[in-house]
Amino acid sequence: MKKIAFGLIALLSTFGTSAFAADMASPGWVGTGEPVRFTWTGFYVGGIAGAAISRPQTNLTVTDGIVVPGGVLYYPPGNVAALQNLGSVKSSDPTGAFGGRIGYNYQAGAYVWGIEGDITSIRSKISRLTTGNPFAGCAVCSATFNSTTKTDWVSTVRGRWGMPVDRVMLYATGGVAFGKVSFTNSYFGVPPNVALGLTDSESSSASKTMVGWTIGGGFDYTINTHWVISLDYEHIDLGNLKAAGTVIVSNPTVSNSSMNFSTHIYEDIVSAGLGYKF
Repeated sequence: MKKIAFGLIALLSTFGTSAFAADMASPGWVGTGEPVRFTWTGFYVGGIAGAAISRPQTNLTVTDGIVVPGGVLYYPPGNVAALQNLGSVKSSDPTGAFGGRIGYNYQAGAYVWGIEGDITSIRSKISRLTTGNPFAGCAVCSATFNSTTKTDWVSTVRGRWGMPVDRVMLYATGGVAFGKVSFTNSYFGVPPNVALGLTDSESSSASKTMVGWTIGGGFDYTINTHWVISLDYEHIDLGNLKAAGTVIVSNPTVSNSSMNFSTHIYEDIVSAGLGYKF
């Protein structure tokens, strides 16, 4: 199977190089009737529209505190893992994606090297409400988490490597990614190790322009010497957004426990584009 795959790759590479050479040897035509030789070299600008899927993954870590007075842990050790699992969620949200791009390509023989920057509006907002009783042995206990993750926009600066085949160029791309992300959480619970009727709560938030990485690929097709249409895919990893809050008990002198959230932000974008090459 591997020999067949490598053979096909070699065949396609040979075909692509031959087709490229034939295309460069034969003049193209512009609207004035003058023959020209097409080249991918040059600056370009354009717009994109498509779809994005935001996939935040939130992990909760509970830092337990000592009950004062009493000197015991606020949450029984056996309950902490269940509380963390209840507050850790994975979500996904499909949404529209609209933006613009600018870049430069340089054609060297049968290959094209380039650099491209883009900015895309996503406007993803994911809210999750989880409730349950993670406190074993306490029938009247409960815990509720209400979290929201938002991604307003993402932007990338990427290198590109392409191989033209006639008027189509297949390419791979990768580079640095940026994105404006925010996270909020509110918690309300009826915990164990307290008098009946005592409650606790927590709130936390964070907002930051994240820096991560991106990788992807696609193809460009030249309509004529200036106009290019494209289809692209980008996978973006913006890293972890952290937020933390103190657990407030209805008797505020009881504990100094805290909840620490780490939300990993992934974005997948598929878009079609129209660009003008100068």
